[in-house]
Amino acid sequence: MVDRDRYRGYLAGHGAHATPHCSSTLLEHLEGTCDLLEAWGSDDHVAVAGLLHTAYGTEGFPHAFHGTGDRASFIEIADREVESLVYFYGSCDRGFLYPQLKRLACGSRRTLAERAWSLVARSVGISRARDLEFRDRFDQRILRPDRALFRDFLELTLANELELIRRAHPLPEAARRHWDQLFRPCLPLLGAAANAAFHEYLSPP
Repeated sequence: MVDRDRYRGYLAGHGAHATPHCSSTLLEHLEGTCDLLEAWGSDDHVAVAGLLHTAYGTEGFPHAFHGTGDRASFIEIADREVESLVYFYGSCDRGFLYPQLKRLACGSRRTLAERAWSLVARSVGISRARDLEFRDRFDQRILRPDRALFRDFLELTLANELELIRRAHPLPEAARRHWDQLFRPCLPLLGAAANAAFHEYLSPP
């Protein structure tokens, strides 16, 4: 269970309660993302990252609490494992990564799982350099994330989007299809509760 009181002052000090975010406030969105991750039984550091995931801003939400040159001070607020995930999440160049995730859907479910696990484990069996790559939007580095970090990133990404989607339910079909195509290839990497939430909100009616 996340000790939310530990972070309330930090979030309030950065105006999360007064910052508009979609149809609510940023604080409501952060709390809701954390709620989902806790309900899924996510590791504590992932749930805390859900509560703090906009600390460096994101490609779609540039309101940052910290500059990327001041990562050490954020580590003091959270911890190194949380900070690493929050930075990774915020640094994602979505326009670079998301089309790659959608392309993974071209294979069978078994092939998807094998390719995804091989990828995040940095398997030497991956022969095509661009099967899946991550670009840091802050410094333009291209890298292959390790398995654990990439899985946590996917779980946090799904929780972030579903927190918004569930408030817009039912979703317009074009939007539902977009998120279905993006996340379905990643389901073999996620737990049963996250899979169930995906099917609740994104499976075809």
